[in-house]
Amino acid sequence: MSLSDDLKIEQKTAEEQKTTKKAKKKRTRRSKVWSKDDEVIALYLYRSSSSKFIRENYAQKRDISTRAMNMRITVFENLALGKRDPTVQEQTSAIFKEYGKSDVRELENTVIQILRNEFSFAPPKEEEAE
Repeated sequence: MSLSDDLKIEQKTAEEQKTTKKAKKKRTRRSKVWSKDDEVIALYLYRSSSSKFIRENYAQKRDISTRAMNMRITVFENLALGKRDPTVQEQTSAIFKEYGKSDVRELENTVIQILRNEFSFAPPKEEEAE
């Protein structure tokens, strides 16, 4: 095998690696339905003026992208400022009406219970009869 053949093989291998890396990097758009629990956590993060690290940590724990969490926090901020957006979901508005003016400590306790699986807005799962 000549030097030019080796070079062509290396170039071909490098191109194949680039295409496989591009295929792996493709982002999948997955729309996660926000649960009431997630909404309460986002409201708490807004009300407590949490740091970027805390926001990322809570987003990761709830399997939500950091960007989505930040966008939801911005929605709560806009609701607090009185900016009405017709695209805001009813659930988000309801959570803000219910918890928007509550004490941050109460929200913190609720969030802790949610993260410990001691509290959830979701209906309890029915156990299958054996």
